[in-house]
Amino acid sequence: MNDIRSISKEALNNFLTNIGVERFRTKQVWNWLWKNFVSSFDEMVNIPVLVRDKLKENFRFPTYEVIKVSESKDGTTKMLIQFFDGSQIESVLIPTEKRLTACISTQDGCPVGCTFCATALMGFKRNLNAGEIYAQVVILNKLALEKFGKQLTNIVIMGMGEPLLNYEQVMMFCNILSSEDGMLFSSGRITLSSIGLPKMIKKLTEDNSKFNLAISLHATSDEKRSKIIPASKAYSIEELIKSLDNYCKTTGKQITFEYILLKDFNDSPEDARNFVKISRKIPSKVNIINYNTFDNTFFEKSDDKTTADFINILEQNRINVRLRISRGSAINAACGQLAGRKKDVK
Repeated sequence: MNDIRSISKEALNNFLTNIGVERFRTKQVWNWLWKNFVSSFDEMVNIPVLVRDKLKENFRFPTYEVIKVSESKDGTTKMLIQFFDGSQIESVLIPTEKRLTACISTQDGCPVGCTFCATALMGFKRNLNAGEIYAQVVILNKLALEKFGKQLTNIVIMGMGEPLLNYEQVMMFCNILSSEDGMLFSSGRITLSSIGLPKMIKKLTEDNSKFNLAISLHATSDEKRSKIIPASKAYSIEELIKSLDNYCKTTGKQITFEYILLKDFNDSPEDARNFVKISRKIPSKVNIINYNTFDNTFFEKSDDKTTADFINILEQNRINVRLRISRGSAINAACGQLAGRKKDVK
């Protein structure tokens, strides 16, 4: 039985039309699902009981539960959310002086297998559907209102999973979230983070994506990148750049490159100079990220001087770069840490 929040508006309309329901009911049901984000069909009080019963017979209503909450001194709050089938994912509220950002997941685990990532140790279980992704935003927005009296300002799809390997449901989520049918969230404040899959970037380009795109580069040579991102063995950095160049020219957007500095692996002056060459090929800016270590990792965070020297080389070459400080390290805020530990306990 399909999750009612995993189907498109067109599919919902087709179902209702086929059972003889007036077309205007589609908008009513859709609003209950997304604008009001109700938790049962019985809450759809303006929908006839017979129609609700038909919906119950044909669709499953999604359920979820927040089973653990951890809060850091810096205000970062991480939640472990469990869905109907026992799947567990993580969502994080990240407050700063100007922003309230929700970092959300798109998969239970991840199939990419990045060697520096805690989520990779969990393996891959399944994709989340649009409703399960959306539920994270609803939960974190409620928390933001309770704690700070303000709604979320930004959404980053940077949690567990590779979003472009769950393309249909992720795009459905983004499109609903930014539409009048959902929260009317500005598309310019939604960022999708990917390791960079040329075929899927081509798909984003064809669909003329309205959302921001961040690419987790993390190495400046194919040899090094394939060691830490096994999936990147299927294509070269040059292929990736070509697909991004076409994306930028078609959409008019710039790319954000994300680069985690790993001690004695990708943090040398030569790496920085190579990064300059890559960054100049397309409209881009760079986020340098402090590594958030976790149990069973063999990587270490680069020291402060090495980090400063790396950034200085980029700045001297007029690359738009900033250092992104890791948040919530005291609460296992690296992707996959909380879920991994919870599952280890069971």
